[in-house]
Amino acid sequence: MNEDLDLFRRMILGLQKEAIPEENLDLRNLEDPKWQQLRREGLVDVFDDSHRDEPPHRVISLTADGQKLSEIIRDDSIWNDTKAQLAAANRPLTIAVLKETLLTDYSRRGA
Repeated sequence: MNEDLDLFRRMILGLQKEAIPEENLDLRNLEDPKWQQLRREGLVDVFDDSHRDEPPHRVISLTADGQKLSEIIRDDSIWNDTKAQLAAANRPLTIAVLKETLLTDYSRRGA
């Protein structure tokens, strides 16, 4: 089953510079399956950034692996080449496979 990898890319790149308050997200509910999938893959995390005596203030941000992946997928040619290679190899186009492929490949190269 293939996933909308371009949507995942936009979500990850949107978090690249800073954590985003839940109310500012396009997918406003952090329980949405797309955000949950990124959490299960260890690419994003949600935490309460409120201070004493303030109401809860949930934000979402990239994990260390999410930051590494975001640096790699910023490059359009790497992004498109990787998707094409996975499709040619008959591998599923999922965020899990993409994460494994890119992080493994680039860690071998020392990038």
